[in-house]
Amino acid sequence: MRDKFLRLGMFLGVSIFLAGGCVPGTANPSMAEPVNTASINQTISGTILASGANAGEWTVQTAAGPVTVHDGNVSLAAYFGQQVKLTGQYSGTTLYVDLVEPVQ
Repeated sequence: MRDKFLRLGMFLGVSIFLAGGCVPGTANPSMAEPVNTASINQTISGTILASGANAGEWTVQTAAGPVTVHDGNVSLAAYFGQQVKLTGQYSGTTLYVDLVEPVQ
């Protein structure tokens, strides 16, 4: 009985190991298309409403709704309550701001 479980376990282990290379959707990074770094920056416009839960995080109210931003390279505290145009790069749903321009 124990021998059957051992063989079954070995069979399943080898099967999973061999099938690991057959997972659809995995990409070889060396075959990926080159990234155009000029198009990575995104710009949003809105009003800086509130400081976030983490240091450097802020909430900006845009026409599409609230957006979480992080003042990585600039300080957003001086623009609190103001209408601004923010340029930066997204990581997930957070925009890491590189440039702030007040909107008149």
